[in-house]
Amino acid sequence: MQDFIYRLRVQIEDSDYVGVAYHANYLNYFERARSEWLEQKGFGIKWQQGQGIFFPIVHVSIDYLTSAFLGDELEVLTDSLHVKKVGLTVEQHIRLRDNPEKILTKISTKLACINKQHKLIKIPQALKQELDK
Repeated sequence: MQDFIYRLRVQIEDSDYVGVAYHANYLNYFERARSEWLEQKGFGIKWQQGQGIFFPIVHVSIDYLTSAFLGDELEVLTDSLHVKKVGLTVEQHIRLRDNPEKILTKISTKLACINKQHKLIKIPQALKQELDK
């Protein structure tokens, strides 16, 4: 899979009173990047709603390595993917835009593939093929 890069800047509402990005906001950054990545692949929320296929998060493992600060320009990289029968695991990390070697946070997110009745289903072949690229 080719890396997908989502760019953002740490805003005032993302930080505490001394300008450190609040730890829970990293989850939002990762979610935005994953959502944009799926949109770009053609499998965004409108596709999911139309197909009756959804991808709830079932597990997250996150490592906070160092802090981001108010005004920092960040890049969220969606850099690997492991497609399984009824779900997928997405590996992402956040780095400083002007210092790409400086990794701030890493996450591994497991998503299930379910239908409207909240039952596990196989990932559609077309989606699997696109995600494997």
